[in-house]
Amino acid sequence: MNTGSPDWGLVLEFLCEETPWSRIPRTEEAVLFVCGHYDPAVPAHAARLWDRIGWRKTRVIVSGGITARSRPHIPAEFVTEAAYYAYLMETAGVPAEMLVVEEGAGNTLENVRWGLDAFWEKHNIMPNPTIVCAVPFLLRRTLATFRKWCPEIEVFGSAYFLPNDWLTRARKERVLGE
Repeated sequence: MNTGSPDWGLVLEFLCEETPWSRIPRTEEAVLFVCGHYDPAVPAHAARLWDRIGWRKTRVIVSGGITARSRPHIPAEFVTEAAYYAYLMETAGVPAEMLVVEEGAGNTLENVRWGLDAFWEKHNIMPNPTIVCAVPFLLRRTLATFRKWCPEIEVFGSAYFLPNDWLTRARKERVLGE
């Protein structure tokens, strides 16, 4: 039995259940679902993906309240993760009218359920298919939550690349804690 440190590339590859670009739906019905966090790379990636899909009618759900972990990392003028991410996405070129912002969720299940509720309230349809954008090491968990609670929605995962220097000791502990 190996008692040394884990193969971090393998761990992150497992946790980041990313759908290959060739399988990402590029239809007018596709919706991006952006899970809140404090890492600005998430909304930057989602905005690039929105642009790359090419449909100017692609809607985006941004879901996330505020947590003790995220508060120190989000500029003070933003009350929630979702407000911060919506601002960054608008700055990157995603029109505000394409965004559905849910600002109460405090965990992955609430992101999924409350984000979908907010989308339903605004559009009176369920987002199908849905492309989920999240912090890479949280992507598999988010997709699993979608599949458990919303099996009728076809979900796909998309995450940004993590550079080698991203894995600090604190982040390794966080990843293993997930």
